[in-house]
Amino acid sequence: MKKYNFSIEQIDITELSKFQKKLMNMVDYTDLYVEEVVGLSWYLGLTERVGPFLSSKRGAGLRLKVNQKNNQIYICKTLAEYKNIYELFETASKKLLSNKIWDTNSQTKNNYFTSQNNSLYCKFGLPYKEANSYFDNLEKFARNEVNLYDLSCHISGSLKKVIILDRKGTVREWVESKLKTKINLIFNIEGELITKTKKSFSRSNNIDFKELILKNGFDLVKEVKKYSKLKFVKPNQLDLILASGAGGILIHEACGHALEADAIIDNDSILSKMWGKKVAPDFITIADRGDLKGDWVYEPYDSEGTLSKPVYLIKNGIVDGIMTDIRTAKKLNLKSTGNGRRESYQFQPICRMRNTYVEPGIYSPEEIIKDTKKGIYATEFSGGEVNTQTGDFIFGINSGFFIENGEITEAIKPFLYAGNTLDILSKIDVIGNDLKFEIGDCGKNGQMVDVSYGQPTLRISSQKIGGSR
Repeated sequence: MKKYNFSIEQIDITELSKFQKKLMNMVDYTDLYVEEVVGLSWYLGLTERVGPFLSSKRGAGLRLKVNQKNNQIYICKTLAEYKNIYELFETASKKLLSNKIWDTNSQTKNNYFTSQNNSLYCKFGLPYKEANSYFDNLEKFARNEVNLYDLSCHISGSLKKVIILDRKGTVREWVESKLKTKINLIFNIEGELITKTKKSFSRSNNIDFKELILKNGFDLVKEVKKYSKLKFVKPNQLDLILASGAGGILIHEACGHALEADAIIDNDSILSKMWGKKVAPDFITIADRGDLKGDWVYEPYDSEGTLSKPVYLIKNGIVDGIMTDIRTAKKLNLKSTGNGRRESYQFQPICRMRNTYVEPGIYSPEEIIKDTKKGIYATEFSGGEVNTQTGDFIFGINSGFFIENGEITEAIKPFLYAGNTLDILSKIDVIGNDLKFEIGDCGKNGQMVDVSYGQPTLRISSQKIGGSR
């Protein structure tokens, strides 16, 4: 992709700093968040092809903490032109000088400015004909190999620049490029429709659609062929092996959300009373990071301008860390860990996960399977629910296999898996060396952000599993 010239690069930071200093005489603190995003959306299906669509949006959000009853105000504005950013400061100054009391959660919102800008196409160099041809070839291959019911591929991406003027007046900025694909294949087995999904992601500007569509699609079809017959999982007490990456969503939901600072403050976490206590074996370490290039979420600074750094949530089996933003860190008398994130300029930052993962061990996946007498090898999870107060959860295991006497045997029918956070942490008895990350979208307080969750192959002993969906 050619270099994209962001219009917000024309913003005069020196001028904005002057406005900020003026406001600082009337408030406890103020910070500014500016972003510009070019987005890509493309859908390829059997009956319709939609896109590719490219859109652009840019906007800014100004946050102020006012002395009146610790009120915090947030004003955001769509920037049809980058010069409109100064209106945010002018609006804030007028309201403050008027001495009107603002509501604690006062927030002014504007609709996004979007445009179908044809000039953007040359920047991305999208191979429209080639991508459609790759999908046609994938469809032919799938129809020849499996009892195909439906096939689709959704491609989405973004190129984003962020500029932050933090509460100390320091300028933080970064640029990120992301692309992700999701191929869904629905096939028929003995009259039952089964869905299999293949996700892939890249932070590179160079888009290889042949690999994204054709190679990943072919790999998915080959995987589906293993499920020629599915066996019902009768309710039983079995060991559960989570394939690398597959169970990362379980760690994200059951452990990650419970160790976000706002859950601790609100006493909405089963782990809030476990600080410094042992909840897992010595070889279990769970962390969250956002400072490593190559990770799906790489943000050198968070949405408040705080330096991003790793957080050890559970270290050597002991609850050791909490993810914080500036607000929650102050309440807990801690330092911010750089976990203040937001969906866009239209929202205030809140405490969020980035890339949450279980650190790898020393055993190969083959060794773990060989060491299992009777169990389930789960290869794909679907959405679930977690009660962070009690730790109780329920997830769907979409696909997997029986393990008998150390060997993978028959494919299983999808079933629901219910358990408890503290129980599974205490019963992880072996960790693999094959750490793998999956990507996803995480919703909280009306905001969606990109996240990833990683996990090597691991085994949870003696779990009550089985039954129907």
